[in-house]
Order: sequence, then structure tokens, then C-alpha cells
Amino acid sequence: METGTTLQSNTQTVSELFDQAMVLFNQDKDAEALVLYDRILGIDPNHSRSHSCKGRIYTAAGMHRRAIECCEKAIEMDPNNSEGHYGKGEESKTNPTDIFPKQTFMPKMQEMHSAP
Repeated sequence: METGTTLQSNTQTVSELFDQAMVLFNQDKDAEALVLYDRILGIDPNHSRSHSCKGRIYTAAGMHRRAIECCEKAIEMDPNNSEGHYGKGEESKTNPTDIFPKQTFMPKMQEMHSAP
């Protein structure tokens, strides 16, 4: 479904928009890429790769909660989306309390560090 969806207002497909967004992302033009990812998601809310790419942008910007939400959405849309899983894993290493509630995470960490 992701590749064939056509915009109503012009002739660009989601696939073409995604390619343009990736070019911008690879040129470190994250704000411009984010606009295109949002445009894609306005056309096809289930475009999992756009969700995971948004997660990468939010990670780079230090917006960890948003990054996690995007990665989780990507995984929800496509459980095989490796970018979503990778992004969520990276966020959990950097900000584990955003993934696991502090009240459950901290006792586990203390238990792990006090074990012989």
C-alpha cells in the first residue's frame, strides 16, 4: 500500500515523496525531511518507514519521548520494521526510564548491580 498511493493534489506518489525525504534526511536537512514525512503520513498514516524515520530525527534532536512514540508506531504498523526496532532499542540504551517506568526499572538495576 505504501508505494502506490498517489496524492490527490499532484502526481507524486508516497514512494516518490519518501525518496525525496530520505535525500533531505541524508543531507542533514531534518526539518525539511520532517515536513515530507508528515505529508506522507497525512496521505498514508500506516507508512511505517516514515514513522521510523521521524523517530531518527527526534532522537538526533534529543526529543526522546517523541522518538520512542514514532518507533513504536512504526513497529505497530509493521512488526518487521527493523528501523523501528533499532530506534527503540537505541532510545532504551540512552533513556531507559522513557521505555520502562522508573519504579520498575530502578529496582531491577539495583538488583543487577548488587549481584555477586
